[in-house]
Amino acid sequence: VEKKVSEVRRSTRLEKKKLAMAMREKQLGALGMETTSSGKIIAKPSSILREMEELHEESGLVCCICREGYKYHPQKVLGIYTFTKRCILEEFE
Repeated sequence: VEKKVSEVRRSTRLEKKKLAMAMREKQLGALGMETTSSGKIIAKPSSILREMEELHEESGLVCCICREGYKYHPQKVLGIYTFTKRCILEEFE
């Protein structure tokens, strides 16, 4: 009986491990990564990386949020962000 129980536990453990590895591969694939035969995780080259390599530094006015300027969006209006804070002024200032 003890051998059967340990065999069932071992097979259950292997099954769960196989499911976990499949889920891991799926999640890594969604992130654009894959594992090598030695177990190292590497990023797959994607179109986003190629696009980022093609980008050049923007000269002139740029958005402080997205860092894009008139070079890539010449028809868009750049927004202006300001920091404002209410404060009480003395009577004669």
